[in-house]
Amino acid sequence: MVNHVIRIAKLTDGQIVDLLIAIREDIRFASATVEFGLGVRQDIKPVFLEPGLEQYRGSSHAILSIHVDLGQNNLAIRFLRGICPDPDKPTANRQASPYFDEIFVCRQNDTQQAKDPDAILKCLEAVSKTCPLR
Repeated sequence: MVNHVIRIAKLTDGQIVDLLIAIREDIRFASATVEFGLGVRQDIKPVFLEPGLEQYRGSSHAILSIHVDLGQNNLAIRFLRGICPDPDKPTANRQASPYFDEIFVCRQNDTQQAKDPDAILKCLEAVSKTCPLR
């Protein structure tokens, strides 16, 4: 297995906004993309994160996925609705779930290795800050 996969209770859009804020505060990131389905997506710059996402706070489930490019150590954090059978292919054969979503800490570029174990630990800490791993 190449990716870290964390299966979590289904998050609201407000909790996803909190997750992005925690990632920005703890790790910093180069860019993020929020996807709503039907080809609708919003690119987010870290500087404009909170004003750009404040409208999505709440208990809805409109956000289908996020992709956060950390811009360093070849790492990315992905949030996807539902579950998948193969953590190394997060977008393949995804199953809708009324109970679970998944967060992946993975390589931004599959042809390059991630080299810093501390960076992976920081990613997992940022996720657990918002989404307890119990």
